[in-house]
Amino acid sequence: MYDLSPVFQEYAEYKQQGKNVMLVPLPGSQHTLGLFMVSEFFARAGWRVWGELAATEADIIHMVQSQWFDIVGLSASVREQFPDLKQMIAQVRAVSLNPRVGIMIGSPVFNQNPDLIEDLGADMVGIDAVDALEKATFYLEQRQSP
Repeated sequence: MYDLSPVFQEYAEYKQQGKNVMLVPLPGSQHTLGLFMVSEFFARAGWRVWGELAATEADIIHMVQSQWFDIVGLSASVREQFPDLKQMIAQVRAVSLNPRVGIMIGSPVFNQNPDLIEDLGADMVGIDAVDALEKATFYLEQRQSP
């Protein structure tokens, strides 16, 4: 991925006033390669991406309190992390600098069990990189329309 990133980003849409997205795994999660790929798609589409694969809960909360994010994407590796995911979503909403922040979640678990997202409090689930980018873009377009 690191070797291919410059080639993939060669045709990126760089914008001065782009959209901002945070893409992070839940602390302790092993689901990082997929998240890295998703961040590449967002960057290529002109989004400013903040992502720290080893971010702690405190890091995530500090960033959403101090930086404007249109979308916060959280990734979980396994179903056992869903209680922590639900709690993190609530915390992000409570402290975000953006009171209308969109919360996207992703996990390989959702590909086979999409019904699991209803209880977690997220706005959308990204099944893959293309789907995540499309849903985030659509979400913001809907928020901006009168």
